[in-house]
Amino acid sequence: YTDGNGTVDITNSASGILNAAYDAGMAAASASGTITLTNAGRIGALTGMLAESNSGQVTILNEGLISATGTGISVTSASIGSIVNEGLIASTNTSFLVGNGTALTVDNGLGGLAIGSLQLGNLASLSNAGSLVLMRGIDFSNPASAGLAVASTVGGNFVQTASGSMTIAVDGAASYSTLAVGGAA
Repeated sequence: YTDGNGTVDITNSASGILNAAYDAGMAAASASGTITLTNAGRIGALTGMLAESNSGQVTILNEGLISATGTGISVTSASIGSIVNEGLIASTNTSFLVGNGTALTVDNGLGGLAIGSLQLGNLASLSNAGSLVLMRGIDFSNPASAGLAVASTVGGNFVQTASGSMTIAVDGAASYSTLAVGGAA
């Protein structure tokens, strides 16, 4: 964490385990510095990875496991940047959250699995080559449990590659997960 212009670089190695039931597993803030967060290990938290840089660049890479009761990866502000998920994000609520006015590209890469809603602001785009599961409230101790429908938003462009898949929750004929895209799809 820096309260000025400093650079913040945090890495959780493959053998690392971070637990923060009521907070973020990894958190970084900088007024205008560059933030880099990398997870190759395990994070169990309210929010898995959290970054805020008012006018700096944010780069987040998840190659490990994030189990979140709130949000998997959250970027509230940044001038530019990217989020790459090549691991597992299992959230009972939101997998990716990017604030309005934050120009980020979210890449759910080949092999990436993201469970939870998408809340990507007006300048954020999403590319999916992995698996998106748009539902909340999943009981991870019971893999057969069905999640609840969510309303997801991608404010910018959305690209689904041939290798990518998307699963939605269906609670009934009139209740199912939705994805609203503000840009091109």
